[in-house]
Amino acid sequence: MGFLLIAKIELVISFLLPFAVGGFVYIFASDFIPELHREKNVKKSFIISILFALDILFVLVLKVGE
Repeated sequence: MGFLLIAKIELVISFLLPFAVGGFVYIFASDFIPELHREKNVKKSFIISILFALDILFVLVLKVGE
């Protein structure tokens, strides 16, 4: 049944995927960015910020590669 519905679901998935990614980015930003302001270790804050930027870049590369 899933095989038959995959063509119709593909349109829905391409519409809902950005909302799911946005939800994860919001969760990350609301939980971890305030923690970065409290973090005393600048190196650790910088590494976390770079990893966050790489995550966003990875999602963009996946989206462009479709």
